[in-house]
Amino acid sequence: MNSATKRLVALGIIALVSWLAVRLDFLPLDPRPDLTHLGALFGTLLLASAILERALDVVLSLAFGAKADELDAQIATLQAELDKADCGPDKVQAAKLRDELELVRADRQRNKRETMTWALPMAVAIGVLMSAVGLRALSALADPASLQGINGMHRQALTVTDIVVTGMLLGGGSEGIHRIVALFRTWTDAKRNAVS
Repeated sequence: MNSATKRLVALGIIALVSWLAVRLDFLPLDPRPDLTHLGALFGTLLLASAILERALDVVLSLAFGAKADELDAQIATLQAELDKADCGPDKVQAAKLRDELELVRADRQRNKRETMTWALPMAVAIGVLMSAVGLRALSALADPASLQGINGMHRQALTVTDIVVTGMLLGGGSEGIHRIVALFRTWTDAKRNAVS
C-alpha cells in the first residue's frame, strides 16, 4: 500500500469515527477542574511504561539477544583484525577484512530491524492489556460528575478509546511520557508566573 493510499485510509477512518460519534449523540465531557492529580497520573504512567520497556527488553533479549551478541563479537574481532591489517603491508587481506566486516555489520542491522519489527507491536499489545486491566489516562482528565452522566454506548466508546490510547502511550515508551510531563510542567510554570 503506497503512502497516498495509507493517508486516504487514515482519513476515511477518522471520518467514519467522527460520523459515528455524531450519530450516537455523544455528549462532550467536562475537563476535570482540579489538575493536581495529573502529576500522580503521569508518574504512574511513566513507571508503568518503564516496567513495560524492561519486561519487553528481557523478552526480546531471549528471542534475539544470542544472535545480536554473536554478531557484535564478530564485528569486534573483525575490527581488531582490520586495525592490525591496516598497519601491515598486506592490503589485499585488509580489503577482504573490510568487505567481511561490512557483511557482518549488514547482518547486525538486519537483526536489529527484525527485533524492532517485533518490539513496537508487542509493546503496544502489552500496553493495551495493561490499560484494559485498569491503568487509564483519558478518563482521569474528565470531571467525574460528567462521566456519571454519559449513556451506555458513550461510556463503552470512552472505555475502548481510553484503553487503546493509553495502551499506545505506554507502548510508545517512557520518553514520550517524559515529553508530556515536560509540556505539563512548562504550562504550570507559565500559569504560576502569570499569577505572580
